[in-house]
Amino acid sequence: MRSFPVHTALAIALLLGGVVACSRKGETPAARPGTAGTPAAGGRLFDVSSDRAVVIVTDGADLSGWTSTAEELARSGYRVLLLPPGDDKAAGAAADELARRGVARVVFVGSGRGVGAALAAAALGAAGVAVLNPQANGAGSATGAPPAVPSLYMASLADGPSSAAAQQLYRAAPEPRALALYPAREPAPAVFDASSELKTTFTDFIRSAFQPLSARAR
Repeated sequence: MRSFPVHTALAIALLLGGVVACSRKGETPAARPGTAGTPAAGGRLFDVSSDRAVVIVTDGADLSGWTSTAEELARSGYRVLLLPPGDDKAAGAAADELARRGVARVVFVGSGRGVGAALAAAALGAAGVAVLNPQANGAGSATGAPPAVPSLYMASLADGPSSAAAQQLYRAAPEPRALALYPAREPAPAVFDASSELKTTFTDFIRSAFQPLSARAR
């Protein structure tokens, strides 16, 4: 178990299991028939030369709040695609198009109303999935069991329904899984600016999800 120091203004509850990488339909990029288009359609692509991608389905049409995080992930060597919330198939279709461009593995991130789409896409194959401030009901709510991929669930304790939804998803998810709860009211990714520990939890999870089994076993 990994723990963080407890501060007066910030307490983090973190349960962290080991992370095992899963490839999106294997290591060889493969697209499902019937999906086409550009991965940046309706979104924004931060393109670098990499076979790893992070697809972030945001809480709303304004993607600007995620720009700083996306740029940092791109500097770390990941292609990053920001998408607005929408049809649950959109994130998977975008990942298929990224596969045609040479991406072998994808981590999906869902924030708020984007959680359902991220989980649906991850269920088709992913290196991992991160869920931030899930909604208890309404648009973007998760339905069904969490996908069997490495997963991270983050939510504000100050938002009771979101916190409860994150804990419910965490309990239903298979290992490896992680849960991070924080008392601040800021949504992700704004909370990353206030808490370096939460930001580290998020970025460490993504890095671990992409690590091959051989590297993780050492």
